[in-house]
Amino acid sequence: MTRGKQPPLRAGPKPLGLHLAMMSAAAMMAHAKNPAAGDKNGTDQLSLALQGIDLWRAHPFRRPDSGLVRRHPIGQSSLLDIAAARRKSSGGEDEKGQTPASRKPVLLVPSLINPPTILDLLPDNSLAGFLYDQGFAPMLLDWGAPGAMEHDFGLADYCARIHQMIDHLVEAWGGPVPVIGYCMGGTLALAAAGRAGAAVERLACLAAPWDFHADGAVHQGLARMAMPLLPLIAHLGEAPMDLIQSFFISLSPDAALRKFSHFARMPQDGPDARLFVALEDWLNEGPPLAGPAATEVLRDWYVLNSPMRGCWQMGSEMVSARDYAGPVFCAVPQNDRIVPPQSALGLVAGFHPDHLVRPSSGHVGMIVGRRARTDLWMPLSKWLQG
Repeated sequence: MTRGKQPPLRAGPKPLGLHLAMMSAAAMMAHAKNPAAGDKNGTDQLSLALQGIDLWRAHPFRRPDSGLVRRHPIGQSSLLDIAAARRKSSGGEDEKGQTPASRKPVLLVPSLINPPTILDLLPDNSLAGFLYDQGFAPMLLDWGAPGAMEHDFGLADYCARIHQMIDHLVEAWGGPVPVIGYCMGGTLALAAAGRAGAAVERLACLAAPWDFHADGAVHQGLARMAMPLLPLIAHLGEAPMDLIQSFFISLSPDAALRKFSHFARMPQDGPDARLFVALEDWLNEGPPLAGPAATEVLRDWYVLNSPMRGCWQMGSEMVSARDYAGPVFCAVPQNDRIVPPQSALGLVAGFHPDHLVRPSSGHVGMIVGRRARTDLWMPLSKWLQG
């Protein structure tokens, strides 16, 4: 392949300046801790990480077009029909000999912050695809970037949108449907399920934050630092992706140094490199967050801890973990840095779920890591089958 025919270089990682500053600081700290090691714990690793960034930016792999069919658009949101895409990729055949109408829909609710593709990342690494193989018809909620309708959306509006999608699937299916929420999508799915009642057959919350002050001094500190930014968010009408990413980077200042230096050592044409590229692309593709919703997350969740304190208000109603009375599945990864385990366990304490799994992975590894199939996908599918 000639240089001229290669895809354009990726921008990022975003925000690039903060990534470089964090990487440099982490390298200097590693050298200061063990100066006898020379450059092995500092400059050498930084050089390797910078090489890793260049390799990622120029990597020829792009996530394949899955040919997803969009259903039931509301504003900028829609449902991505995983089953239709899988049937299309297999030449129109349904592997289990089932007609589409015989497959029970499952609504997958991702976080508001990153694209929904983490739940359908690659053809051979997809929670949604696995559920299709088990006989379900997964419908993945794509929030979309805030448009004219969503510009002033708060969390109650996003919960109402989940409720609308539930109602649509119930009407199409003719009965209640399961709902799976990931990260803050799980927290919002809980609030929506509490109001949807019997329309939700069963609810799964995967690494859903609830107690924002549990094992979360770093999270609280970052939120307090962010409070002065609220006038800027109000002025812009949204929280840009670069601003959101800066908080996640600050949770683990040495993460970029470690992951990009590790990537530089990988065989660049292997499956591990393709997974890394797909994940890094996903991390850098997120839409902005509507201003009112961003304000509520920072103020009401991280600073006031309103969900755990029982004072999280959605419109005129309070939200409680006990609002939903159906079967509940919870997954709390043991090595989660984004949602500390104690935060998600705060929801478990209020739920008393009938099924709890504790994958030995992190926030993202639980969904797409090496052990995701055995630690999460299989027990979740078995639970969905009742």
